[in-house]
Amino acid sequence: MDITLAEYAKRHGRALATVRQKAYRGGFTTAHRVGRDWFIDEAEPMVDNRRKLTDDDAPTGPDGLTASKRHRENKLSWAMQLSGWKQYPDTCHAIFANIPAEMLDRYTAAQLAEIADLTKKVYDKGVAYGREHTDPGY
Repeated sequence: MDITLAEYAKRHGRALATVRQKAYRGGFTTAHRVGRDWFIDEAEPMVDNRRKLTDDDAPTGPDGLTASKRHRENKLSWAMQLSGWKQYPDTCHAIFANIPAEMLDRYTAAQLAEIADLTKKVYDKGVAYGREHTDPGY
């Protein structure tokens, strides 16, 4: 059964302008005009044919990074700043190199800074423990 584009848009939760534009462009197989009014079969699916960009084909900025990669880099930089280790670049990069990529995506910069602090504390304890047990006077 044919219904108006306005009714179709309402049933599918879309703006009338969006549905009308898709009909004008031939995006529906059953949409047709009767005089100045558009009608469409009520069973016609509302298919979204827009191309979804993946990170591989997303546009890059002047720095050559995609938005998601830039966001990750900025979050990592902020986490390094918050951790207090940024003033020691080699140590800072070594600490953050041990944080898995999944964690970089999952946690906030503040949480990553806390993880870095805990990682450094564990490292220091291990070094201290190693010195105690390799000291010839032990």
